[in-house]
Amino acid sequence: MKKVGIIVAILAVLAAAGGGAYYYFTNTPKNLFLLSEKKSLEDYSDYANSRFEQETEFQEKTAKEAYSNVIKLAADVPESILNEFGIPTSLLDSTNVEFVQAHDPKANKSEVSFTPTIGGGSTDPFIWFSDDKAQYVKAPLFNDTLMVKNDEMEQAYEKLVGESAPKEMDLNALNLNKLMDSNVTVEDLNDIQQRYIKVIVDSLEDDQFEKKDATTKIFDKEQKLTAVTMTMKKADVQRVGTNIIKELRNDKQLKEMYDSSSAVYGEQSYDSLLDDLQKEVDNVNVDEVVVTNYIDGKDVLKRDIVIKQDGKELAKINTTQQFDNGVKMDATFVDETGFAINVKGTSTGTDDAKDDYTLTTSSDEEGISPFEVTVKNKATLKDSERKGTIDVAVKDEEATEPFTVTADYTMDTDKKNNKQKSNADITIPMGDDNIVVHYNMDTTLKAKLDFDTKNAKDLNALSDAELEEVQGNLLTNVFTIVNQLNLQDMFGTY
Repeated sequence: MKKVGIIVAILAVLAAAGGGAYYYFTNTPKNLFLLSEKKSLEDYSDYANSRFEQETEFQEKTAKEAYSNVIKLAADVPESILNEFGIPTSLLDSTNVEFVQAHDPKANKSEVSFTPTIGGGSTDPFIWFSDDKAQYVKAPLFNDTLMVKNDEMEQAYEKLVGESAPKEMDLNALNLNKLMDSNVTVEDLNDIQQRYIKVIVDSLEDDQFEKKDATTKIFDKEQKLTAVTMTMKKADVQRVGTNIIKELRNDKQLKEMYDSSSAVYGEQSYDSLLDDLQKEVDNVNVDEVVVTNYIDGKDVLKRDIVIKQDGKELAKINTTQQFDNGVKMDATFVDETGFAINVKGTSTGTDDAKDDYTLTTSSDEEGISPFEVTVKNKATLKDSERKGTIDVAVKDEEATEPFTVTADYTMDTDKKNNKQKSNADITIPMGDDNIVVHYNMDTTLKAKLDFDTKNAKDLNALSDAELEEVQGNLLTNVFTIVNQLNLQDMFGTY
């Protein structure tokens, strides 16, 4: 629902407000509201940082330093299941897939690759590599390494497709370095956050806030608290939305981040997206948004949000939260049709941590079946190794027993030697049997990234006859790959 989405987006950014030199120093209702939202965000952040401190620090380095991720996936499948699908057990023996993702921002180099192994047979890796000059592809489908210069993407498209690329397609965004360089650090996020907090706060007036004493239930216990209510009329929502879009149009950092990912997701241009967003803001059909924070000191214990349209409630959001060596929360969203989502649960501890959350849905409309998802996690941290088990159970109203997936995992973060190892065994029930997926990832910081580009053939420099030869070799190489991967029984022997 776009009209609700716009409002929720504004409120989400507003939730981070409260700090900075441009905020108010007097204890006005507006300032208390903003400070309480800031404190709420900090409480969540502080717990997450204290619990995942070493993992967060390690991950932060991958945004600025060279790194390499090597991921391996394999599976154990019972013979009864393989027979049901006509798959020989020998085919799955010694079968796995390896993925590599590597990036060096200083050297301006990137690589993604995958190598399949089936029944013990493997091929050379399929590699996409990028440097500051060109994009390279080396794969068993081709006899040679092929390249396209970064500033000649459009010519390559026309050579391969036979026509010019559509105007809305930014082929220059198909630069692996740009895609891999879109990592955002906490510092970057804080900078972006502060800019848009200022825009929203400066767009709000003091008389939109009201403070009073109130008594309300916090997890079934009556408490006397301070209630601060912010009211936004339609014109207020449009003013805030318009001011945000004005800032977005001048935001080079966000535009660069968007452009680096637009080719992957097939999105429209940045400016066109903002034009459409402005139309949504201009046409937003909302009468009023009322947000009430129930505050103890500076802590938000409860939050009620009501969005009204044509005199009726379009959506309601109610959240209750407490922080005490962890998080306790209960949140409910209800739309105008009566469809509701509730999420409640707790996270406790740091070195010995537990999470227990349940998501349930309900609806007043016929044909929409309720369901429940329960997530339970128990983990311990000893020195650099985190070890735990996650259970995810899904159940609808027709099921007698939930469908439960279990993951046993470990993560060892060796900050001193710039290495991190992750392993997980994921058990998926299939009738009376189980499929077990094995996941392994090794991450290395300050990894050296090399690729032999000397003999790469420029795709744009190939003659028509040479290009036809490349295309003609594709089918022959596919047959070779089939044999190498022991897939003859499926596709025949070539």
